[in-house]
Amino acid sequence: MREAARRYLSIKNLTLGLLVPHEEEISTEELSDLVAPLTEVVKKAEVRKLSLENGATLLFLEDRTVPVVGIWVVFLGGLRYETPSKAGLSQLVAEMLTKGTESRTFHQLAEEVDRMGAYLKGFAGRNTFGVEAKGLSKDFPRLLRLVTDVIINPSFPEEELQRAKERQLAALRRQKDHLLRRTLQLFRETLYEDHPYGLNPLGTEESIAGITRDDLLDYYQRFALPQNMVIAIVGDLNWPDVKALVKEDFEEFIGEGFSPPMVPHPRREIGIRRKEVAYGKGDQVHFVLGFLGTTLTDEDRYPLEVLEAALSGQGGRFFVKLRDKMGLAYAVDFFARCDLDPGYLGVYMATSPEKLERALVGVKAILEEVAIEGITEEELERAKRYLIGNHEVSLQGSLAMASTLALNERYGLGWDFFKRYPQRIKEVTLEDVLRVARKYIDTESYTLVILKPSREEGPTASQGASSPPPSSP
Repeated sequence: MREAARRYLSIKNLTLGLLVPHEEEISTEELSDLVAPLTEVVKKAEVRKLSLENGATLLFLEDRTVPVVGIWVVFLGGLRYETPSKAGLSQLVAEMLTKGTESRTFHQLAEEVDRMGAYLKGFAGRNTFGVEAKGLSKDFPRLLRLVTDVIINPSFPEEELQRAKERQLAALRRQKDHLLRRTLQLFRETLYEDHPYGLNPLGTEESIAGITRDDLLDYYQRFALPQNMVIAIVGDLNWPDVKALVKEDFEEFIGEGFSPPMVPHPRREIGIRRKEVAYGKGDQVHFVLGFLGTTLTDEDRYPLEVLEAALSGQGGRFFVKLRDKMGLAYAVDFFARCDLDPGYLGVYMATSPEKLERALVGVKAILEEVAIEGITEEELERAKRYLIGNHEVSLQGSLAMASTLALNERYGLGWDFFKRYPQRIKEVTLEDVLRVARKYIDTESYTLVILKPSREEGPTASQGASSPPPSSP
């Protein structure tokens, strides 16, 4: 009994589930305290790193919590390397990766995945694309072979491509009906001008129609190279077995080297850029007032993240002052995003047409207040607790951990960035936050986009008033 207890009744084997009554609330900080023992196990575990002979990087973390394995294979790519005429290409490539290989049809792939009760899907974001998979650890050899097959031998069948294009066009139409997403996309287009971050990840009707199978093959041959690849595996496995299987399965994946294309640097605002677009019938105005931000590798990212956490949400200044006290907003939030190239920060608001100008005055007044005075000690500590707690929670699960390791490594932050991040947030001071607020917030030089109804006859599109969604990787 003692031997069984030592083996199974350990933190490493603990799975935590919470059932919280409706009238009770649990904060991110409280949830972080509950999952901290699990996270500490992950932090103390040894991540193995191996450079394969073909130039790829393999990362492995043993996690005996549950008998599952998560796999992330990531390449630099995504929206950052697209052009206006081929916008939406990386999304199509990602979807098509699991739609057939040289030896398996789409249905054969799907059947093999289903028989294992596993998960296999392509993904694409602003800076990367690749494949993610999850299954039982006992099925790891079979699951890895499927992942290897879709990475090395995708066939991009023409008939599946046409279906994928139809689905992407449908998603594009849904996006146009969701006013929050449409406003944010309009903001990025206006802010970034000629930089690819301003493109719509879904593309346009014209660009999607013009994308061919040859375009997918060309894109994949340029970016899906071993020197551009990081494989992260997290789960109930042994390092010698993982290393041997990955070496064997990927030994035929070779390339001549990866040189990423040059990307134009985004230009900071000079003066005020204001763009207004009518969306049809409706009773709300949606706008974003924002600025160019910084990169993932810049030291300013940490105080900017603290600034975002302090000002956003229902406890932030914008929500409390403009919505609760002044009644100017249906929804309002402050956001900041960092990227491989400079990201952005700003304020999103949904309001009524007759309150638009008062709302803009209110937003700029709070921004000026922050740029002059910064935030309070209470806001600083609350923001730090939130960021660290949210970070701890985000590491739960083999697939989440695999994506964290892979992205941090491929972005040049190092796989162990997840260990260093909490300390970097703890070190942020009030002076740091004030410095970045003054550096990036300028109410005389900003980008403003407004999506307003052409006729005020009641809503027809999805108003979508909520917080801005997180950016994709």
